[in-house]
Amino acid sequence: MAYSFIRPKPKSIFKRYTKIWFVYSILAVVCIYGFAKVLEKQIVAKINEQTHIEENIQNIKLKTIVIKDYIERLDYEITMGENIQTQNKMLKDGLSNLLKLIPDQITAKSIELNYNSLVMKGLTPSKEVYKFLLEAPLRAVFTQVRVEFYPLVSGWFNFVAVSKANPTLKPLKNDKKEQSDE
Repeated sequence: MAYSFIRPKPKSIFKRYTKIWFVYSILAVVCIYGFAKVLEKQIVAKINEQTHIEENIQNIKLKTIVIKDYIERLDYEITMGENIQTQNKMLKDGLSNLLKLIPDQITAKSIELNYNSLVMKGLTPSKEVYKFLLEAPLRAVFTQVRVEFYPLVSGWFNFVAVSKANPTLKPLKNDKKEQSDE
């Protein structure tokens, strides 16, 4: 016996709209949770990348410091080389001028040239020849000139001349002299 004209339909506790709303709510929570995980992974990756970049920056800073020190060392060496080259040129010119000062009558056996002194040993026909031809030019260059003569059997003299310059008196550099002339 049937009390209804329609067939019975199974009924659910939740209505259809409630089920759809519930599925979409769960889907939204899952999407938000998944999005949060993706953001968390990206944040960790960016933090790792930032630390890597900071390490690279520190390495580059250290390398720049080393390179700056190297450049300063090279500048110092270049300056030092130029000074040595200038001193060598001045020494070469000075030695050339010194050799030109020695007259033909006087024979120089040895010459020792230091920063501010000159020791010359040689042979001269007489004391007067030495005094007039070599000592006068040496006195013009050096502040103190001392000479000792040793007579030989032949009548000539061996001499040892020690000439010293006052180190506190510094000669003018050629660049400054040329600028003042102009």
